[in-house]
Order: sequence, then structure tokens, then C-alpha cells
Amino acid sequence: MKKVKKAYFPFNIILWVFKKTMCSPTSKVAMIDPIFLNILTIGEPYISETHYKHEHCHIKQVRREGRLKFIIKYLYYNIKYGYKNNPYEIEANREANCA
Repeated sequence: MKKVKKAYFPFNIILWVFKKTMCSPTSKVAMIDPIFLNILTIGEPYISETHYKHEHCHIKQVRREGRLKFIIKYLYYNIKYGYKNNPYEIEANREANCA
């Protein structure tokens, strides 16, 4: 288990909505703060090694693309392809499961 930061406003609300709408009640949710490049979670501040690698890949994507471009493209890809088929998510899943 990796220790990460507890989510703060507005990310705590985003994570809560994501957990309530897209996850099972026992799922652990995490995301990155694209401004400060922190990995955030709600509840206990620990996530699995695989989940940590997934979120860390998103940090590398932000550094590669730039903050604003990443946010715009991430939202666009979610609208166009859906969360599971978002190219950023596919890349992060691949890296987390293979690294």
C-alpha cells in the first residue's frame, strides 16, 4: 500500500461523485490534482501499488502534455470514448499492469 494525500476541495467532491456513480461501494478511488500533481483519495489515504502506478502514469501524462492540454483532452476523450476507452486511461492501465 502506498500513502497518498487526502482529497481537498473540489477534488473530494469529484471523487465522491465518481465513487457513488461508477464504482462498487468497496472500491478505492483516487485521482491526480493536475495543478499540484498530487495523488488524492477519499477515506483512508492509502492505495494499492497498482493503483499508485496508474495514477503516477497520469502525472507523467500531465508533464508530457501540459496541464491545460491534458485537462481539455482528458475531458474530451471521456465524452467521445467514455471513461474506460479514454486513451489516457488505457495507457495508465497498461502501465500499471505491466510495470
